[in-house]
Amino acid sequence: MAIDEINKIDYIRISLKDNKVLILGIEDNYYNYKYLEQTENQHLYLLQEKINTCSKYVTSKLYNNEFPNKTFDRFLIQIEFSYNITKECYNFLIRAKKLLKKANINITARYIKYRRKTFFK
Repeated sequence: MAIDEINKIDYIRISLKDNKVLILGIEDNYYNYKYLEQTENQHLYLLQEKINTCSKYVTSKLYNNEFPNKTFDRFLIQIEFSYNITKECYNFLIRAKKLLKKANINITARYIKYRRKTFFK
């Protein structure tokens, strides 16, 4: 899926390492949209809305529809970028991570082009 599909979660899965962790995935291929002359602010807005969609999914417990007999201890928004992120994007993600911690939601971000480079956990 694309970052501009702000009302959709790109993938949802249970962690293989800990089956009490639900992973909500965002695939950010914003680089592909550069030709549309979108600005960094527009990109951060799209990313914020995509994170908000994941957060609403957790806080409204919509996961119970897909996993009715499952209890989760933690939630993880895993963002996979197809390019290196800017400093502004990195700072935005740090702020979002701090805010979502209160709702028991963590964020990880990584670059996935060739070798997976983790920006932060």
